[in-house]
Amino acid sequence: MTSLPDPHRISARHAPQAPIFRTRGLTRVYAIGEVSVQALRGLDVDLSSGELLVLLGPLGV
Repeated sequence: MTSLPDPHRISARHAPQAPIFRTRGLTRVYAIGEVSVQALRGLDVDLSSGELLVLLGPLGV
């Protein structure tokens, strides 16, 4: 008899790790002339070892 893996069981290899980088409420505002552009507002990020995060806007291509 075969059984399917339990999708709710997390192996030790895939267990969540404590973040190596954490930020809360990140905000970025750019001034273009007299206009303020809010690019980020209240961003929360947790990154674990081996993860990569890229924030890229329309002008960053």
